[in-house]
Amino acid sequence: MKAIIEGLRYDTEKATEVASANSGHHSQDPVWWEETLYKTRKGNWFLHGEGGARSKYGETSGQYCNPGSRILPLTDEDAFEWMERHGEVDALETLMGEEIEDA
Repeated sequence: MKAIIEGLRYDTEKATEVASANSGHHSQDPVWWEETLYKTRKGNWFLHGEGGARSKYGETSGQYCNPGSRILPLTDEDAFEWMERHGEVDALETLMGEEIEDA
């Protein structure tokens, strides 16, 4: 999937896939969602998300809700928080290890 947002092109085919997460629901469930975190060659982060009609990626068309997908640019901090929230410890240590302190 490709998107141009604020003059920047985000392309899932050209970026590096870092991690993914999903709702745990079957893909036919209206609340199902899946997100994949990517990093571009220039160091920018983005999510490609998709989901059912009643998920955060659902799209409204008139009075109907449909499955949808979109690309969401992220800051370094947003990407860090996403990886932390989804338990992506290895990815965090590999990609942002200098920002992590021992407890």
